[in-house]
Amino acid sequence: MDHTIEHIPDLDVLVTPATADDVLNAIRAQVGSGRRFLIAAHNLHSSFLYHSDDEFRRLYDEEADLIVIDGQPVRWLLNRVGGALSEEYRIGSVDWLTKISPELGLGRIAIVGGGEEANSITTQRIADATGAVVRGFPCDPLTPEREDQVIASLGELAPHLVLVGLGMPLQERFYLRNRDRLPVGVHALVGGAIDQLAGVQKRAPGFLGRMGLEWLWRLALSPSRLGHRYLIEPAQLATLRLRQRQARENALYASMPLHR
Repeated sequence: MDHTIEHIPDLDVLVTPATADDVLNAIRAQVGSGRRFLIAAHNLHSSFLYHSDDEFRRLYDEEADLIVIDGQPVRWLLNRVGGALSEEYRIGSVDWLTKISPELGLGRIAIVGGGEEANSITTQRIADATGAVVRGFPCDPLTPEREDQVIASLGELAPHLVLVGLGMPLQERFYLRNRDRLPVGVHALVGGAIDQLAGVQKRAPGFLGRMGLEWLWRLALSPSRLGHRYLIEPAQLATLRLRQRQARENALYASMPLHR
């Protein structure tokens, strides 16, 4: 299944716009393919990490097969340069996970991340929705010993779909560290979706998401944990991008032949 790659100049990141149904179709197409297929997402937080963390950038540049748009500002910035993406192209992991069904042909699913309660509830919910064998692997906290246990268990299970919900950038580092030890199949980096599906973390009302204010809801629920991400990082990202553009302009100017 081919996906159109779009560049967002303001963020200097690439995305592969997809709806929730597109994500499910991509998963269906990969079942039994014998290869790894990685689903990631871009929002302002990931864009900041992309430009400030070399390992994080490597995952997006070299490993991700599908990079969906998670966050209204990303969709707006793409549309600002000629895109025409409707609201359905702004999707979080929960948007496609709540539509998962037996028709996808997923026989075995693994859910990595979250605490004991959230992982257990989400594991049961996914099992009920798909009829698949679903195994949960709580990872709060994720210690080196626990990581080795999870990787060994994934090798035995050989799941068709692995949901990794450790939050950014832990889940990306987990994938990169273990890429060669992970079984083939679809791997999806789903952030806080495990907690959200379990009801441990409340999702913002839909109208806030459409207005681009979902971050405000999350900030109100977890101000100490998310204050820096939502109040400081956007300014840091803007400053970083300004410096990058200035550096490119200076390099271009320096490379121009002198005119006498």
